[in-house]
Order: sequence, then C-alpha cells, then structure tokens
Amino acid sequence: MRRNTLNFTVDTLALIGMVAMAATGLVIRYTLPPGTGGREGGRALKLWGLSRHGWGDVHFWIAIGIAAMLLLHVFLHWQWAWKTVLRFFSTPTRFRQHLSPLASKVWGLGFFLFVAAVIAAFVWFAQSSVQVVNAQRPIATDVAASQPVAAADAPEQVDAVEPKKAIGRKGPAEQNEVVGRNEAEDHDETEDHIVAGVEIRGSMTLRAVATATGVDVEAIKERFGIPSRVSSDEQLGRLKRAYGFELSELRSFLSSQLKSPSPAPSSAEGMP
Repeated sequence: MRRNTLNFTVDTLALIGMVAMAATGLVIRYTLPPGTGGREGGRALKLWGLSRHGWGDVHFWIAIGIAAMLLLHVFLHWQWAWKTVLRFFSTPTRFRQHLSPLASKVWGLGFFLFVAAVIAAFVWFAQSSVQVVNAQRPIATDVAASQPVAAADAPEQVDAVEPKKAIGRKGPAEQNEVVGRNEAEDHDETEDHIVAGVEIRGSMTLRAVATATGVDVEAIKERFGIPSRVSSDEQLGRLKRAYGFELSELRSFLSSQLKSPSPAPSSAEGMP
C-alpha cells in the first residue's frame, strides 16, 4: 500500500471514529439517560440489544480506536513532526542537518513511551483519589453484619432474626402464634410504605410520586434539599443517596402534607 493511500485510510478511520463517538455519546446522554440502566431495581431500557452501560462500553472502545488512529497518524508523519518541532525551538539549521535518522527514531520512541507513562500515571492517580460520599448507612452495622456469629449465640439469633425459619422447632400452638405475628408484621411493614393508596418505593421517580399523591414536586425538593434543576424523572433511590434522606422520611412528609388542611377560600359577603 502506498504511503498516500495509507495516510488517507488512517485519517478516514479516525474521522469515522469521531462521528461514531459523538453518536454514542448522544445515545448515552439523551436516548438512554441516567437511571435507565436497570441497576438499583429501576427500569431497564435497551437500544438494539444494548443497555446504557453496554453503549458506554462501545463509547469507550471507540475512544481507544480513535487514540490508536491518532498515534498511528503521528507515527506516519513523524519525520515532518520532528523537523517542525526542531524549527519551532529555533534549532540551528546546521545542527538539524547533522541529526541522523536514528536520532529522530529514538526521540519518536521516547515520545510514545512518554504518552503511555502519562496515561498510566493518570489512571493510577484517579484510582488513588476515589472517595466514598453520601454513605448513609453506619459503618458499624456493616461490620457487625459481616462478622461470624458465635456458636453460643447462634440459636437465639436464628429465633430473633429469622423467626419464620425457626417455626419447625416449635409446637403446633406456638407455630400458629409465630405465623400470625409474622403476617401481622409483614402487613404493618407494607402499610408503612403506602401513602395515599400508593406504595412508595425507591424505584419510583419523583414525578410519579408527586402525581400519585398530589404533593407538589417543588415542595418535595425544597423539603429534602434537592436543587430545582434536578430532573423530576430521577428515581428516589438515587436521590436519597445523593441528598441524604430516607424513604421513611419522605413517606412521613407526604402523609403530613396530605393530612394538613388546605386553607378554605374566603367568601365575600355583599349587601344588596
């Protein structure tokens, strides 16, 4: 393949990659917006068999391909780039003429190694700088849950934490009592989640909650410190982690808003 043909092929592939990268970015941003990947129990949307996270992988590998094409482009034009750099730094003409082709190749190899080192350093720095924010669950709870249970305490914890599994070791009368208590607890827990006849779950969006309960969206945002610019189509699970509130607090607020009496309209009494 001639050099001109090779240069044209590389540049064409780079252009196609840039267009594809822009297209996949638009898909991730607008067609499959945040919250549609199916995580955290939310709804999952797919485009041509790929979810938002799948298109994110495609977007990433297209970026890798573009970077490879650009590096290949620099490699094919290295002699021109080398002379341009020397001219840019006002290197004497006599010095430029005495530089061997081997020197330009060594500098070219050094350039590519420098680029690889910068990328590796950035990845390492990014990984070491990751921080956990908005962690609402106490650490002690997670640590206690991960520790093994002592053999002496195991029977009591089985009865206290998992009463339904311990039913088989009780008599018929005790079994009926435990079953009734479990059903009552499940019923109470479900009722605690229901506001205005709607079960409030983390997979629901803010707009859906406002529509179902009749409480204004802006009132909910103001109560829990959610900026007004945040989309009302965000899921409650994402919002409660981002702004530090619990769904139980939201349910209590909705219930209080529904119970609070609305101001009665003033009636003007006129005399004939």
